[in-house]
Parts: sequence; C-alpha cells; structure tokens
Amino acid sequence: MPDGKAIATYVVSAAAMLGPLAYIMFAFHEMGRLTYFGAPIDFLQISSFGIIPVVTTIYPGMLSTFMVLALWSGVHVSSPSQKIGLVACAISYVAGVFFYLSMSSLWMWVFGVIAAIGFLIIVFMRRHTPDLGNDEISVKGDPQHPSIRHYYVMRRYLMVFIGSAAFCVIYAFAGEKDAATRDFYWVMGDEVVIGFYGDQALIGELRGSEVGPKFRLVGLKVLERPMTKLQIGPLTSSPMWKPRGYKN
Repeated sequence: MPDGKAIATYVVSAAAMLGPLAYIMFAFHEMGRLTYFGAPIDFLQISSFGIIPVVTTIYPGMLSTFMVLALWSGVHVSSPSQKIGLVACAISYVAGVFFYLSMSSLWMWVFGVIAAIGFLIIVFMRRHTPDLGNDEISVKGDPQHPSIRHYYVMRRYLMVFIGSAAFCVIYAFAGEKDAATRDFYWVMGDEVVIGFYGDQALIGELRGSEVGPKFRLVGLKVLERPMTKLQIGPLTSSPMWKPRGYKN
C-alpha cells in the first residue's frame, strides 16, 4: 500500500497533467458553444478562461471518465460475474454521456433506458464471496521480443491519442448542447452576453430568441450599459448566420 508521500506525489502529478488538459477541453467546449451561435472563435485563448468555469464544466466529466476507465482496467483479472458488472457500468456511463449530448428527445429516451438497464444490472446482479486460500503462484513469462514491446507501446500511444480526440469531440458537442439549452443570459438592451473571457465580454445582437449575425468584443471596464440577468433562452443563431447543415 502506498504511503502518504507516494499518494501526495500521485495527486500532484495528476493535477499537473489534468490542469492543462482541462483548459484544452474547455476550449473545445467553448468552440462548440460559440459555433452554435455562429459567433467568432479565433479570439479564444487559454489565458481567457477562468478557473471556476473550467473546474465546474470539465472536471466532473473528466474524473468520472477516469474512474470508469480504472474500473474497466480490471476486467481481464475479474471473475465472470464481476466482468458483467464492470461491463454494465461502462455501458451505463457511455449511454449516460450520449443521453446528455442528445438533442432529440427520442435519443434521450433510448440512451436513458440503456443507462437505466445497465444500472439495474449493477444493483441487482448476484454477488459471491471468493474462496479463501493460497494465491496462485505467478509464472514469469518469457522475455518479449523488441518488436512485440514496440507494438504494445505504439498501441498504448494510439489509444491515448484516440481517447484525447474523443474527449475533444465530446466536449465540443457538450458546448453545443449547453448553448441549445441554456436559459439565463446577461442582457443589455438589444444585446446579449454570450460569454466572459478574461477582462472581455463577447456580445451578440439579440433579436427575439435569435443571436447574431453581429458580434463584438468589449472590455468589462468600458461597458456602455448595465447588465441584467434574464431568462430569455434557449436561444438560436440568426438565420443569416446558421452553420451549413444545421437544423433546428
């Protein structure tokens, strides 16, 4: 069992790795959200993102995913009944992710039912107590050929790349879903604040429930009018600026 110093080292190392990764994921989240409105994204910078939005938006999903991956890593050493539980846990989590990202009520029902079935399997599956006894003596395998080691290393890097790409795509879709379902916005007359980025605010033209096609970046210290938080959403992009292929 690792001692306190080892655990502290693991925590510090994880924080150092997850910090920059969280900001990158939040950039993709904002890219998806602003693209939904047809707003510009070229101005986005890592230094523009606040700590609280990054932590509240990115870390819950990231930590939940790592927890599921940690459980999934034990499938190959688990008993048959345990494998069923771990697979059901993974399926429930993936279905829950797609439930959150779904724009259609039909797909929300489909993935919600799948997630519920997986959860019920986990709760009501039959459990057993493993027999106590001497552990099997592990036999050291033959040394691997360098080409085989190279294959496993490349496969590991490929899985990391695929997982990172999947994270980026998922958070981009999550940003789009956030834009399509958000209700409260800061409003200044006929303009609405799409987001705060450092000491600047991205403001869009507001026409009823439509945003755009005009946007501007304004410094928070030079805002012309006071802001009021109102329930005016969900909002959509202006028909003059809808992305190609987008449908309500």
